[in-house]
Amino acid sequence: MNFGFSPFLALRYLKPKRSFVSVITVISVLGVALGVMILVVVIAVFTGFGEQIKKSILGFEPHIVIDDGGILQDWVPMAEAVAEMPGVVSLTPYVKGQVVLDFAGRRLAPIIRAIDPDSGEVERLREKIRQGDFELDLDTVVIGDELADGMGITVGDTLTLYSPRGVDQVLEIIDKLDQAKTDAERDQHIAEIKEVTLPQELRVTGIFDSGNFEFDGNFIFVHLETGQTLYNLGSGVHGLALTTTDAMKAGSIRDEILLSLGGERAVAHLTAGEVLREAGPLGMAALLLVVFLAGPWRRRGWAIAGAVLTGIALLGLAYELWRFVSGVGSHDGVVGAQVRAMTWMDLHRQIFEAVATERQAMYFVLFFLMIVSGFCITNTMITVVFQKRSEIGLLKAVGGTERQISNVFLFQGFIIGVFGVLAGLALAGLVIAYRQPIIAFFGKWFGIEIFSNQVYMIDGGLPAVVQVRDILIISFGSLLACLIAATLPANLAARLEPAKALRGE
Repeated sequence: MNFGFSPFLALRYLKPKRSFVSVITVISVLGVALGVMILVVVIAVFTGFGEQIKKSILGFEPHIVIDDGGILQDWVPMAEAVAEMPGVVSLTPYVKGQVVLDFAGRRLAPIIRAIDPDSGEVERLREKIRQGDFELDLDTVVIGDELADGMGITVGDTLTLYSPRGVDQVLEIIDKLDQAKTDAERDQHIAEIKEVTLPQELRVTGIFDSGNFEFDGNFIFVHLETGQTLYNLGSGVHGLALTTTDAMKAGSIRDEILLSLGGERAVAHLTAGEVLREAGPLGMAALLLVVFLAGPWRRRGWAIAGAVLTGIALLGLAYELWRFVSGVGSHDGVVGAQVRAMTWMDLHRQIFEAVATERQAMYFVLFFLMIVSGFCITNTMITVVFQKRSEIGLLKAVGGTERQISNVFLFQGFIIGVFGVLAGLALAGLVIAYRQPIIAFFGKWFGIEIFSNQVYMIDGGLPAVVQVRDILIISFGSLLACLIAATLPANLAARLEPAKALRGE
């Protein structure tokens, strides 16, 4: 395509000699630059926030958790079977639950994670140690730095852990003593106190920093046998914690584990002859209910309780349902149908979905800044059109086509967009690079804490991660907005009649 004089005139109109238009041009470029800068910085912060949360979770939580919602008593055969599966690097049984922590007269209710000190998970957690070492035996404990700082605990101090079951037992016995009518009944209830789970006195050997305020302030690690004693589990555990070769593929490994462990499969008849095939094994429920809306919405939003969706078959006729039933039944596995497996993404799905939703919302809201910048560009070029009416009329009189005249102003909008995007990316790079000093300055100036660890649950200041995909979307979106903004003045200029434009010249 031959643009002829269009690019040359576009540049000349953007920088005229001794004209107010040049000032408006600068303002237009700054408007685009500020919009791009704000978009890049905000999206980078949301991306960094999500990545930081993901990093802190993967450094602290197991990739997959297997349990049955209660206590696993005969867990060894299942552990041996799962440990041999492809993709599983390490496996450790665990006990998890709240306890009452007493130190120097102060009490809190943190969550214990009792694990095997010889498991592979310990090596991963040892990297998070800030003070001391990750040493677990029957009389030691490792706690988070936020919990330690809040209670004034240091390495070497002794904590007392009370089982919530023990507290419930004592309260129950006290009620029985109040209701006892004979000395024999009182003696019997007093003897029951001997069966109460005793508190555990543990020495702090290490203080960890996971980078997540919630983990560091609420979790403590103890030996597996200590957890079993506190919860009176005997040889039972609450579940199995797995580390995989690739945390991002934990979902597929989880599905393979569930299929290998066994359980029931189910078939449900759906609207318009649709059939859910092989939805199993079921986890928390033996009954699977799937509901589809009729019409164009029928393929959206199925609700599956405790099942793994492995396939959907679309049938033209309802009677075809029965040809699937014979191949879909139940089979035996290592454990019963109540077992469930959840990945780290399943356990923290709400926070990841919240961050993703907010990120998308900010994209939508902040692109309105580009619309405002577009109005500024439109105003600039309409001003140019009216100032250059005679020149436009002369160009059309000597043979300039409407397309060539229109291209002048489209090029003008494109040039403003290019310079605005480049300036915005440069400003965004500076703001992201110096974000911590900027936050500190404004925090000191206004006397507030702009990015609180307690609110956002992560350490290390304001995170930011710039992705090439985001840069491309913002850049091309901004250029497109500038071109759209230039369309109206370009059409006005192209439709000017030479006779009217040159009248009075």
